[in-house]
Amino acid sequence: MAKFMKKLSEGAKRSQIYTNHSIRVTGASILTKSMLNPSQIMAVTGHKSVQSLTVYQRTDTEEIIAMGKKS
Repeated sequence: MAKFMKKLSEGAKRSQIYTNHSIRVTGASILTKSMLNPSQIMAVTGHKSVQSLTVYQRTDTEEIIAMGKKS
């Protein structure tokens, strides 16, 4: 699968090589932002603990800008 992701990234002329892990991170981040509860996210991603999901709770640039507009 790792070789497939590398070939896919190169074939799509992406600026970086995507890995299985980067796809998992993206999926977990999207699910977190969609307000799913931790047990639902863990069922999809295969994480074993809620604590391991905290790395996906990031604030992106658009969210920072939106927070600034609220003040």
